[in-house]
Amino acid sequence: MKTLIALIIILALPFYSMSINDPTVENAVRSEITYSPELKANNVEGEVLVQFTVLKDGFVSVDQINSSDATLKDYVVSKLNTFFFGKSDEDKQYNMRFSFKLL
Repeated sequence: MKTLIALIIILALPFYSMSINDPTVENAVRSEITYSPELKANNVEGEVLVQFTVLKDGFVSVDQINSSDATLKDYVVSKLNTFFFGKSDEDKQYNMRFSFKLL
């Protein structure tokens, strides 16, 4: 199963790297979704690829998420669910990759 997930991640990486994200949204998300001390203490490592939409009402909806670790997946989803970006005229979709690695 881990091999299948790794293969999906490898195949999806080029598509995620081609997306153009609004720097304001990306910076806000990256400043909140960091490698927490709790994850490090539990030796949790891996990659998370996520596609989410900032809806017209300003809230975030997670569309797709792939990760080699369920704990990281849950962590990223829980963080994204706390965001509110303000209302806009249209939904905006984002693709982001997070790496959580012990040094």
